[in-house]
Amino acid sequence: MKCILLAGGRGDRMWPLSRKNYPKQFITIKNNHSIFQETIARNMSFCDEFIIVTNKDYQSVIESQMKAFRGLTYRCIYEEEGRGTAGAVLLSALQLPDSELIFVVASDQLISGEGYKNNVIEARNLAKKDNLVTIGDCGLYIFKNGVFLNEISINMPGLKDTCEKAYSRKKTIGNYTYFPADVLKSIPHLSIGDIMLKNTERSRTVEQSFECQDMGGLDDLEKVVLRDAIGKRNSKRGNTKVEPVISNKCENTTVINRCDDKLVVVNHLKDVLVVNTGDAVYIGQKGQSNDLKEIILERKELWDYFNKSELYYRKWGTYEILEENTSIAYQVRKVKIFPGKTIYYHKHSRKCEHICIVSGRCKAMVGNESIILEPGDTLSINAGTEHQLSCISDNMLVFIETATNVVFKKEDIISVDSSDLSEGSLGYTYDKFVKLSPAYKDYLWGGNKLKKEFGKKTDLTTLAESWELSAHPDGQSLVASGKYEGLLFGDYIRRIGEDALGWKFQGMRNFPLMIKLIDAKKDLSIQVHPDDDYALEHENEYGKSELWYIISCEEDSYIYCGFNRNVTKKEVKEASENGTIVDLLNKVYVKPGETYYIEAGTVHAIGKGCLICEIQQNSNSTYRLYDFDRIDKYGNKRKLDLEKALDVLDVSSYAGNKDCKYFAVKVRKCQGRSKLNMSTETFAAIIILEGEGSISHGDEKLEFTKGNCVFVPATDAVMDLNGDFEYIEARI
Repeated sequence: MKCILLAGGRGDRMWPLSRKNYPKQFITIKNNHSIFQETIARNMSFCDEFIIVTNKDYQSVIESQMKAFRGLTYRCIYEEEGRGTAGAVLLSALQLPDSELIFVVASDQLISGEGYKNNVIEARNLAKKDNLVTIGDCGLYIFKNGVFLNEISINMPGLKDTCEKAYSRKKTIGNYTYFPADVLKSIPHLSIGDIMLKNTERSRTVEQSFECQDMGGLDDLEKVVLRDAIGKRNSKRGNTKVEPVISNKCENTTVINRCDDKLVVVNHLKDVLVVNTGDAVYIGQKGQSNDLKEIILERKELWDYFNKSELYYRKWGTYEILEENTSIAYQVRKVKIFPGKTIYYHKHSRKCEHICIVSGRCKAMVGNESIILEPGDTLSINAGTEHQLSCISDNMLVFIETATNVVFKKEDIISVDSSDLSEGSLGYTYDKFVKLSPAYKDYLWGGNKLKKEFGKKTDLTTLAESWELSAHPDGQSLVASGKYEGLLFGDYIRRIGEDALGWKFQGMRNFPLMIKLIDAKKDLSIQVHPDDDYALEHENEYGKSELWYIISCEEDSYIYCGFNRNVTKKEVKEASENGTIVDLLNKVYVKPGETYYIEAGTVHAIGKGCLICEIQQNSNSTYRLYDFDRIDKYGNKRKLDLEKALDVLDVSSYAGNKDCKYFAVKVRKCQGRSKLNMSTETFAAIIILEGEGSISHGDEKLEFTKGNCVFVPATDAVMDLNGDFEYIEARI
């Protein structure tokens, strides 16, 4: 089950604990973690992946707080402008298979009680029966993705069409998907509750049997356990933590003090809430904190206090302002850089900095000079000096920065062109090889051989494809072993660096290869893929040439590959429209062990009964000409792309297999012991077709079995293979 986590709220009513740059879902509430983190921890046992939807301004906060969960798989959808939870859920759902179960949760709720587990299980079982399930009245929903999308198509077709258009204009970088404001503006502002409960006969409700507290404002804090939240920064007297709060003859008065160096004394107060932070104090009558939003709007000249916290999140880490004085242009900051992260080359026009390392190791580049700094070391950086700071230790780099000549009204940072640094380029070691876990697709022509014969574990109703090696945003495989276990494959590649892909990769814009297992229980559509030039112009990705290896097939299984004679595009168009296009195709009966290279522009289709390993360019651009007038379980036909297909189609008679310039593929057997000779030229990927064995080098060893895929970064080492197995080896 996939969890869509809605985390986009601003949280004005939780000021001064929350700020515009540090909203309520991310502040520490209890036990030294945020509500956002607690929401993830609460649902980890139910969900194998989290899709986090939030505002783009919170990207750095998300990255920082997700570091608490090692091995957890997640991806993020960042909106430049929020359009309500309905649009957020729809944009998330459009990237998932139809038979995937989805659990929608909010990140601003505190939930307790054993009943939660039972309610989720009950709702999940109802959702498996094609119901749209609501848990109580706390905004929790579970449904099967295809059922949800189909109900939206029936009852709110305009909403789905609008979201599909916005989705087609998404920008994807790694495991982050961005939706600019101009793309989102046409989506109506609706809540997911509005569309889950209206105009559908599939709506079901599970009676809530747990406590749920919405954290809407400061007054809600009284309804949760505050001991840990207000005591973590307490002063220490001996071995006993003492809360720096004195209350004398007060009635129904609560004090939350977030400063361990400031004592708060309240005397003879009644029905009062006091919240103290490093730069602001709130004192108000209980029950009236909802006025905060209006108060904030009325005092624009003080918005800095409302918008900014003392703690700032960045992609590389965090910094906290410890002290500053605007009159003498002086500032002291505590800076933390995550392992393997870098504050890239920049300079200041006026500011001078002096840093002292507290913990961790730092690689500092001052001009062209490289300096390694250990705890206790110091470094001075004058105005106008280009510099770059990297954490090169396994633990976080922490330093104190004292700055003079600080410009407070605007940022005194001048960026300097510099190359991205991976962990590999900073000297971090990575595994010699990793096992991958696939992304699954449930297309309507698929079967269940990949589950039965290759041990693929998924709740999808049918399993048409498993994307074994994929960095494509439409379905990334996961690292399933070693140091980077749980990372999406694209993120893993960025972490280990381009050098790990070999010198052949240099100059390529994306990871170049994809490997799939395909189970065709029924015929696939008649289709064609574009070449690089067309795909880069129209799809913003490479084209798609592919190679099929027939793993197994039925006695009369076949493929369509090219035309059986020279044809015209007019003929193809007419034949596609009247359903006779198969009469023009070159039909080839296949046998296990055969390979077929399908060059971009070649019309093709896999016939029923074929189980295939496909090695292809890293692309998902497919144009359907004909789909046999099939409908899915909801009565919908799949989209055809006849115009684009005709643009890229090679209408000449099929001339047979050609050489492939994109990848090299070999089918090999290991019986006992063998070698995998690597080089710095290219990485290698192997997928096990039969048997079991292991790959090893030095002290590292990885076992595998039928259906496993192993990625081996470029290296000049020789890997040892042991076992009795057949495998495909692919390189660029």
